[in-house]
Amino acid sequence: MTLECTTVTELEAGSSSARRTEDEATRSSDVEVVVAGRNCGGLGRIFRQCGERAIISVRLENELGEEMVGTQPEGWSKLNVDGSCLDNGNTIAAVGIIRDNNGSWLSGYAQFIGVGCSIQAELWSLYLGLRRAKDMGIQLLEVESDCQGVVEFMLCDNISNTHLLALLILSCRSFLPQFNQCVVRHIYREKNSCTDCLAKFAAAHKLPFTIYHVVPSYLKSVFWADLFGICGTRRISIPLETG
Repeated sequence: MTLECTTVTELEAGSSSARRTEDEATRSSDVEVVVAGRNCGGLGRIFRQCGERAIISVRLENELGEEMVGTQPEGWSKLNVDGSCLDNGNTIAAVGIIRDNNGSWLSGYAQFIGVGCSIQAELWSLYLGLRRAKDMGIQLLEVESDCQGVVEFMLCDNISNTHLLALLILSCRSFLPQFNQCVVRHIYREKNSCTDCLAKFAAAHKLPFTIYHVVPSYLKSVFWADLFGICGTRRISIPLETG
């Protein structure tokens, strides 16, 4: 197993960064982490010691030299969006996470919106995410949402001005041509678990607009599960053909 890991601590007032080399990483081996049946050495200790550090790059290879981690072509970033609509009063929040082509954390954001419905929460998540990605200078962007309706809105060219959410839909669509390439696609919610946790936290705590430059402490375990492709399962109903 080959492990390459670099960590950077972002201090508050633009101060210096701390880096840990691969040799230092592999010497920290008192906490064992196993991913897909393979021992990852001191990775658990590194992550625990990082505190509020961001994992800038993580690369795992098996014995055949095949890369195990890495989700995007070089130069691309991925934006995962999600909204939360709590049952008590239909209070909604909008969140998103931006990763680089290796799946490493670039930025996250969260904002409590107020009263609304779930589709509003999902659209606000997309709007804030596209705006954040543009502010970061990202030009190649893949957007993933577990809301099929949002994806269809982005693909539809004839949104009526009389639609109740027309302004929000058209505002989201106005960002798409501002990127060199921007792809919006649907994923199942089991692959959007990190943003789901962030959305529930933002709604429950009524967060003002917040930007996360590093992984929040309450998301660390879910973020690592996402990074290594560990997904949950869900039972679904499939109609059977008769006759």
